[in-house]
Amino acid sequence: MSDDPALLRAWRGGNAEAGQALFRRYYDPIARFFINKVAEPPHDLVQETFMACVQGRDRIRDDRSFRSYLFGVAYKVLSGHLRRKYRFAGDPASTSIRDLSPGPSTLLRKLEEHGRLLDALRRLPLDLQVIIELRYWEQMSSVDISHVLDVSASTIRDRLQKGRELLERSLDVGAPGRAGQVEGLDSWVERIRDQMRASDGIRPTASSR
Repeated sequence: MSDDPALLRAWRGGNAEAGQALFRRYYDPIARFFINKVAEPPHDLVQETFMACVQGRDRIRDDRSFRSYLFGVAYKVLSGHLRRKYRFAGDPASTSIRDLSPGPSTLLRKLEEHGRLLDALRRLPLDLQVIIELRYWEQMSSVDISHVLDVSASTIRDRLQKGRELLERSLDVGAPGRAGQVEGLDSWVERIRDQMRASDGIRPTASSR
């Protein structure tokens, strides 16, 4: 049972090991989802996401992937966290994480090589930040991301383009004199993803599991 649908069917049928296999598979991606959006370590929010998934596993629509469902839950958990901590009730299309919380997470402070891009991502409206990170860090399609945010795939493609343009403008990617200093945006974002995957700051320590 290596694919998500088979594991999900088994989990729904009462196989707890199948559910644990899904959680192991997606712990790091869900942690990456949170770490550039909250100041504290992401482990509690990851656990909250998985608990909500346990409670709602039977409501997952058959035409949507488990991964899209899980990131959709994570987005709702993030929204709830922002409401609780910052009393945020604004529009994610116009409010950025940088507006709410100026400081990066503890983990991201270790990634100084990519600090400019990480800060630029945090300055984007929240929905654009989420779309770009899901596209580049998780290689999700526009259709999958549309399921996460519950909007059309064409809307996701439009917002992805807008987010890229804002990032490139903020970072001055491709401007004269930058060629030797700034990589192409695609490879730059992917290098951050790879560095996060290699980091020991995503998974909790044994004592906190």
